[in-house]
Amino acid sequence: MDKRLINSESYDLFRIKVKPRILKTKILIIIASTIMILIILIFLLTKTSAKTNNNETCQSKSCINAADNILNNIDVKIDPCKN
Repeated sequence: MDKRLINSESYDLFRIKVKPRILKTKILIIIASTIMILIILIFLLTKTSAKTNNNETCQSKSCINAADNILNNIDVKIDPCKN
């Protein structure tokens, strides 16, 4: 083995000799890329789930009864801004 490749200041990353400064840069790039991908995925998932939730209306018996109860107890004669 060539002695020039063996250096106490280099690390073996995926079987490639890398200087510590380059290693830190590569790790930071990988971490930053991963974080950006996760942020984009979270944004897309929340945007998609918000669209599907807005179109769904509860049609169960308990939801209909609760809505009926609310509508029957509203006093339309009273101004909500004054009461």
